[in-house]
Amino acid sequence: MKKEVIKIISEHDYDVFNDGTLIVFGKIYTVNEHIYWDVDHYYKPSPIAGYYLPSKSSSSIESAERSMRAYLSAFSDDYIVNENY
Repeated sequence: MKKEVIKIISEHDYDVFNDGTLIVFGKIYTVNEHIYWDVDHYYKPSPIAGYYLPSKSSSSIESAERSMRAYLSAFSDDYIVNENY
């Protein structure tokens, strides 16, 4: 069994509504040299949709940062905690 090597590259906090009501934490990390990102909350893009769990793999750290910012820029007020964060 191959051992996974996990390394946190950076951690971020985002005031998603720009009023201090919800700070979402995010991180960019590697698992065996593959780059991923994750956030501690997920949102529902519309009332009839399910909670949006994004694809979290990236080709670079810069791409991971852009993907995470794009995800957070569309955040709605219907959100849940990511239990696996």
